[in-house]
Amino acid sequence: MMKKIIIFAIAFILSFTCSATEHTAKAQAINLISVDGNYNISFIATNPNSDGFYKGQKLKDFSLIGIVTKGDTVATSNLLYWENPDYIIAEGQQTVNLICEILLPYEKIVFKVPITAASNQIELGDRSDMYDVYNGYLGDDIYNILPNVKMYSKVGNVVTGTFSYSDYDSSTTNMQKIKWTFTPGDQIYQAKTGYIYVQLLERDETAVVEEITTPSLTVTSVSLATATSYDINIVDNIKGTKYEFTSSDPKIATVNPKNGIVKAIKPGKATITCKATLPDGRSETLTSDVVVGYDENAPVLTDEALDLSINDVFYITVENRIAKSKYKYASSDWSKVRVNSASGKIRAVGEGEAYVTCTITTPDKQVIVLRCDISITK
Repeated sequence: MMKKIIIFAIAFILSFTCSATEHTAKAQAINLISVDGNYNISFIATNPNSDGFYKGQKLKDFSLIGIVTKGDTVATSNLLYWENPDYIIAEGQQTVNLICEILLPYEKIVFKVPITAASNQIELGDRSDMYDVYNGYLGDDIYNILPNVKMYSKVGNVVTGTFSYSDYDSSTTNMQKIKWTFTPGDQIYQAKTGYIYVQLLERDETAVVEEITTPSLTVTSVSLATATSYDINIVDNIKGTKYEFTSSDPKIATVNPKNGIVKAIKPGKATITCKATLPDGRSETLTSDVVVGYDENAPVLTDEALDLSINDVFYITVENRIAKSKYKYASSDWSKVRVNSASGKIRAVGEGEAYVTCTITTPDKQVIVLRCDISITK
């Protein structure tokens, strides 16, 4: 290896007469392959969370593996570095400097490397689309109808921003196809648009008034796999009410006293109790039963553990399905595993460990959360 470095250095000494010589080498996205004269030089840049250069990334996000000439590695990564690692990549083509230092004898070579970056597209996180029909009541704010959807950048970062809607009529019961626009808070990202369908129902005002006088929990019982969690929410919350959650057996299932997030610890049964203190001084006790583990007739995933390689695709499904139940899949780490929330289609995108959950909501307000652990390698 040392001989190859020395030979390579001598070749450059013969070619360049100054200590900082500029050369232009054509580079293409990740795994940059370039040609400079007769040296067949390849710059190899890698980023585990990115399949190319995108607007808003920094050069230091990409590791330089080496320079290859005629098939042999002649300079390792400790001899290669970006001249300006904090440079923020712009959309389109631009030229950046890459420094190569040859040690014996010392030679510093500056390569001008053109790169092309795409716009940093954003995409839906917990759902692959928003084309399902969402039901609400006449006069409802559309924000109370839509599911909780996160947006992610092309490289897996959560993107904050705001949703806006056009042509929404809160006074009609007709089915409406509404265009939504997500505007990112950071200008490096482009806005994203799509469509949803909303069906508004007539509200029984008397029933509504009676219903909201007493808060309740979103579920009556929850079945969890070990090491999964579920957020028990409040239905018909009354402004000013204070809530405190407790678990009858924290060794089986714990609960956050403020927000009602339940975590399954080990197989067994526990009861989650929520004490609601209303503004008028009245108190209500709400309960939800928690079962950790399942019997043989309960729904189960076809796979509870998967070993995948990056870019592998796998479909995970549920056995012993319960009729008229809702099924929703979610990933614990969108930068490693992406899943279609409706179909369970899994795609491995980054090296590491993650898991996919399937949350089942039955017609009688029971919730079952299943988990599949996933290990991803290159």
